[in-house]
Amino acid sequence: RQARTSKPKDYPGVDEFRRAIMAMPEASEIDRRDRAVMALLLLTGMRDAALVGLKMRDVDMSCRYIFQDPRHADTKFRKPIHTFLLPIGDDVDRVFCEWLGFLQGEKQFDPDDPVFPKTQVGLGPDQGFTALGFGREHWADAGPVRRIFREAFARIGLAFSKPHTVRNTLVQFAYQQRFTAEQ
Repeated sequence: RQARTSKPKDYPGVDEFRRAIMAMPEASEIDRRDRAVMALLLLTGMRDAALVGLKMRDVDMSCRYIFQDPRHADTKFRKPIHTFLLPIGDDVDRVFCEWLGFLQGEKQFDPDDPVFPKTQVGLGPDQGFTALGFGREHWADAGPVRRIFREAFARIGLAFSKPHTVRNTLVQFAYQQRFTAEQ
């Protein structure tokens, strides 16, 4: 037993996670998308692989509800998952809600378009590859989510934790809030 014992996981607290989100730039569309990715991870604790497959139709902010549809979101064991946003804070809610409003309003995204579209890359003025914005395609995998996560925490001087550790963060938050089992 002693040989198989591992040390407890290190993971950021809600305040550190919030600080990482609020320290992220928001100058470009891509910056705002990346902030929204971090916000949704904190609000739901969903798997990064499922997050990249979300479509606009899967999100109902009036009910604070997200349906992780296994037909296009890579859920564990391909199960449908009904997710409600946690009461983390108005600031984190605002980041995600503003992103959805931007997609629906300015970008005119349809129900089948991705919540987090893939970055479009092309030649920049210096003839090198550069981000040109985003299209209406889903990311192929969760690699970009891990990159966003790594950069956000590096920006505030914290070590990289895998996106999956947000679940530890949320359990800690629930204990601190003294939620009942039903809540």
